[in-house]
Amino acid sequence: LTQPTSDKTVYTEESPSVYTDAGSVYSDIGTANWKTYTNRDYSFSIKYPQEATIEESTIEEKGWHIIDINVTPAAPWSVATGSYFRIAILDNPKNLSLEDIHKNYLYWPCNTEYGGRCKYDTLKGYKALIVLDFADLMEKEAFYLQKGQVVFRLSWGQGSENEEERKVGDQIRSTFQFTN
Repeated sequence: LTQPTSDKTVYTEESPSVYTDAGSVYSDIGTANWKTYTNRDYSFSIKYPQEATIEESTIEEKGWHIIDINVTPAAPWSVATGSYFRIAILDNPKNLSLEDIHKNYLYWPCNTEYGGRCKYDTLKGYKALIVLDFADLMEKEAFYLQKGQVVFRLSWGQGSENEEERKVGDQIRSTFQFTN
């Protein structure tokens, strides 16, 4: 593997951001009739489409608590999975960097062929590591943010390259908020 030169942006409070979305990203995708999922243990809420379902699981060997919002289920005859928005939650008492957490989640470091392009920005007012184009069959973008000693990984996975589904994923992400 050859490692590309780093294009990582150094985070500063003055860095401009396209991810500070306080409200809806797409005005043509309304959220007024969407359901709201609230997690009291981790103090956040997120909206999702009426027809979507929620599944919670744990990746025991890594310690991640996973919340999947299944937006488009896979067809029974399809080898591809449907579209989903994933919130992966990890307690981080050792205060590992977001880049180290990304490496532990994906097994590849930032700014490598398989680890993706990483940059720091803000999301919902929090410092966030944004990772693009990493080696995953479903997910092409992930946002890591830390609140206290907990890291949240927000990602969108889809079985196809459907632009309308991608907009729904972005809209779901735009509704994520901490409740305290």
